Amino acid sequence: MKKLNLVIMKNGKIKAEGSAERSKKLYDRIYRHRPHGVDPMSDDLYGTETIRLKWLVKWILNSIRPGSTCLDVGCGRGYLVRILTWLGYPCDGTEVSQHLMETDLHDIPVRYLACEELHHVDSNSYDIVVCSDVLEHLESEDIVRTTIAHLARISRCWVITSVGLRSAPKFPAMLKLHGVKDLHPVLKPARWWRKEMSGVSEIIDERQGRSAFFFCKVKG
Repeated sequence: MKKLNLVIMKNGKIKAEGSAERSKKLYDRIYRHRPHGVDPMSDDLYGTETIRLKWLVKWILNSIRPGSTCLDVGCGRGYLVRILTWLGYPCDGTEVSQHLMETDLHDIPVRYLACEELHHVDSNSYDIVVCSDVLEHLESEDIVRTTIAHLARISRCWVITSVGLRSAPKFPAMLKLHGVKDLHPVLKPARWWRKEMSGVSEIIDERQGRSAFFFCKVKG
């Protein structure tokens, strides 16, 4: 059953708010939060993003021909979109934070979409679809499975994912405001993610650390 919140609008009307709207609201607030003196790429705030990007870029360079087109689902500040484009892999993105759309992402090709809205992206429209540090942030296992199916539908060849295997860093004030206990609601072991990915793709390579990386070819 889908979870819906009823929100009273300023005009007095009541609006049903689904998971896509909740995700946009939550992560927009998080990305607007830049504590004084904290590097936005720091391990405490956003995890090992630099290491994760290095792994992803290195694998793509070693395994996939330049010129292949890419979609980075949940691209954050757009680092991977910029890096891959510069290296010869034309890359677009999707992002859930309106704040990032207006700041970090205003000059690169990114669509304002939550994972629950990936049905708006055409099938077989990219050679590579990347979804890094996103799936574990979704509200439920059902939404994760639907998103993984969309990743495979959108890609002509490759689906590359990385998922965190530990609880997310806490932001007590923000989480309290949104009633969120953990920013990784779908916290599962690597074997669970392996099973879900293998349902729609063939896993060609896999790496594990604080995150699990799956490099997959789309079935069919």
